[in-house]
Amino acid sequence: MNQSETKKLIQVSIAIIRHKNQVLLGWRDEKLAQGGCYEFAGGKIELGEMPEQAVVREVQEEVGIDVTPIKRFASFQFDYPDRLLSLFFILCKLKDPRELQSIDQHWRWIDLDDVQKFEFPKANQSIIQRLSWSCKIAILNGDHTAIQQVSDDVDTIYVRQSDENLKHLLLNNPQLFDGKKVIVRWQDYQQLNDDLQEKVFAIHLNGQQLVELAESISQNNELPSSLQNKNLIGACHNENEIECANLIACDAIFISPVQATPTHPEQSGLGWERFSALADMTEMPVYALGGVGRDDLDVAKAYGAYGVAGIRDFLT
Repeated sequence: MNQSETKKLIQVSIAIIRHKNQVLLGWRDEKLAQGGCYEFAGGKIELGEMPEQAVVREVQEEVGIDVTPIKRFASFQFDYPDRLLSLFFILCKLKDPRELQSIDQHWRWIDLDDVQKFEFPKANQSIIQRLSWSCKIAILNGDHTAIQQVSDDVDTIYVRQSDENLKHLLLNNPQLFDGKKVIVRWQDYQQLNDDLQEKVFAIHLNGQQLVELAESISQNNELPSSLQNKNLIGACHNENEIECANLIACDAIFISPVQATPTHPEQSGLGWERFSALADMTEMPVYALGGVGRDDLDVAKAYGAYGVAGIRDFLT
C-alpha cells in the first residue's frame, strides 16, 4: 500500500465566482494548510451534500453573498504530502449584482488578465491557466505560414481549419502549444485525438450551435460530454445569441462585426454604441471582432470589451 492510499480523501467544493471581466479572490492565512497565498471561496463538502449545495453554503459563510452555481468548471484529485483532495470547481454567478460591493474585506475582485500575477495553492494552477484569457486573439484562416507571423504581443490564436488540415497543422507545429493558447471550432475539436484535445485552450461555438445547445440544456440541464471541463467561446451577433451564451455559461464570447470588414463588405458594422449595449448583457469577457485592430484595445475596453480579435492586424 503506497502513502497516498493511506491518506483520508477529503472532498472540497470551490467557487469560481466570475462577474464580467473579474473573478473573486481572497487571502489564505499563513497558519492554514497551503496558506500564505490567494484562494477561491470554498470548503469541505458535508455528508449528504452535492458540490453545488456545498459551494453555496461556503460562499455565504465565508464571503457573505448569495451565488447561483452555473456549471462544474473542473473536477479532479490532487495529492498533497499530508492529504488527498477531491476537488470540485463550480462556476458561479451573483444572485444579485448589487451585492458586488457588499463582500467581506478579506475578498477582492481581480481582473482576469491579472490572475496569473497572484500566488495560489498548487492544486489551483490548472484552473488559473484556464481563467487567464488574453486581451488579444489572432484568427488564422487556413494559411499555415501565418503561424510564424502572429505578433509577439498576441499569445492566443483561433485556428479555423478543416479536420485533416487542423490535425496536420497542430501535429507538425508543437511549438504552438508552448507559447500560444489555441482555440478551435467544436466540429474540428471532436476530430482531434486525446493528446491534442488536452492541449486546446478553448472550443469555439458558432451562433447556431449556441442556440441549439441552449435549447438542449433547457431540456436536459447538461452540456454534451465533449464540451464539459473545457473553456467555451461563442460567436454572438445579437441579443438572442448572447442570452444563449449566458445560459450555456460560455467562458468568453466574440461580438461582431463591430465595423464593416473587407472580408464581409455586405455586413454593416454594429458600431461601438450598439456593441456596448450588447456587451452590457453578457456575464463573461467579451472580445470586439470585425474591423478592429490591436491598437483599438483601449477603445474597445471603454465600450465594455475585455479584448479584441482579428486577422490582418494581428499578424506582423
